[in-house]
Amino acid sequence: CKMPWANVPCLNTTTGLKVKEMKPAEVRKALCDAGLSPVGDRAELQKRLAVHFTSLSGGKEEKGGVSGGGGGEGGGGEGVDNSGSSVVDLMEAINANEGDFAFILSLSGKIVKATSSKAELRKAYFILSSKVHPDKNANSAVSKKSFQAVLESFERLANPEKFEETEQEEEDDGKPAKKRKKTERFTRGNGGCYPTRIRCPRCKDNWNTKNLGLEDAAYNFLMQGVKQYLCGGCFLRFGCMTATHFCPHCKKTFEYDPEDYHRKITCGNNKCDKTFGFWMFKVSEMREKEIRIEVKKENEALAKTRAQQRRRGARADKRVGTQTNEERVQEQLFTLRLLDNCPRCGWLLERGMQKDDARNILKNCNDQKQIKAYQQDLAKIKSKQNSKKKGQESQEEMQAFKTCSTTAIKSVNYGCLVKIS
Repeated sequence: CKMPWANVPCLNTTTGLKVKEMKPAEVRKALCDAGLSPVGDRAELQKRLAVHFTSLSGGKEEKGGVSGGGGGEGGGGEGVDNSGSSVVDLMEAINANEGDFAFILSLSGKIVKATSSKAELRKAYFILSSKVHPDKNANSAVSKKSFQAVLESFERLANPEKFEETEQEEEDDGKPAKKRKKTERFTRGNGGCYPTRIRCPRCKDNWNTKNLGLEDAAYNFLMQGVKQYLCGGCFLRFGCMTATHFCPHCKKTFEYDPEDYHRKITCGNNKCDKTFGFWMFKVSEMREKEIRIEVKKENEALAKTRAQQRRRGARADKRVGTQTNEERVQEQLFTLRLLDNCPRCGWLLERGMQKDDARNILKNCNDQKQIKAYQQDLAKIKSKQNSKKKGQESQEEMQAFKTCSTTAIKSVNYGCLVKIS
């Protein structure tokens, strides 16, 4: 067997063969557990993991690990143990680099920068917190310190303006509270900013204020999560958290968060490290207040309507016993031959069958294995629908938060803040 590259162990050793038997998802998970990058093709990931296992074992079998290349026979575990030395090493690395926020979050295996979007930072935070959380490490002091460092890194990079305001308040502590300045409204320049391309999440049609006859400032309200707008193609009502966003440099999609509107970020795609901001159109303070008040009233009416629907649905379910109202409707439609598939097992009605045949099929539907399989398929479909519904609800929650106050929010300085008197 010939060595593929220098300094890379042969994959036909004991360690290499065990890595080759692992599925790609298992290899990536083991790399993430080890704090290594899970990016690359299958061969690169296997070799990277084999190098790591070999360095851990040193050619000998280790408890909870994998035996090294050419070391003894016999096996270790499949991948890296989450409670083993790899997590301890990860926590030590986090504590040793406390204060280096971008480096700490990059230990998740996902390289982030201070300019990364909030969605990218959140992903890295979730990966790390799932490993170093005190609840998963017997509430040890090291895990608590590591988790606090990870949390602080996320907060510092995702919400830098909060810490700037805190530092400014500490400097102003000597001033009487009554003499402190009120919140002022600022606008910013558009250097390095673009009116990014947005598409409808359903029909993929481009959303453009000019084509829809909207004011230019509608882009501001959409991107800040203040208001939702209709698609000109399919008339879907969507907001910035459910829309599809495109990087102005590489033209690829990226995940957007309303908190990124006053920041300059990178899209996080491969081979694209250029920063960009989001264009801010001029809008009067009066117009901004009008929009916020209008959206607030719409949200209150919508929340009231949905609460009434949930109460009516709960009362209907109580009246019909164990079956929900939807299940009763589905069975009734099937017996009337208005539904082709049996709502229990998914059996398809054949052409020419009558109402009595549908009733008999429903009455004799007792195959628990088939019923369970069909219900699992339905559950997958419902989970997709629920994820879309949750996205819509999170968008509405963001709107409610943004419109809870009609005062303008101070934006982040791009080097060209202009005070509006």
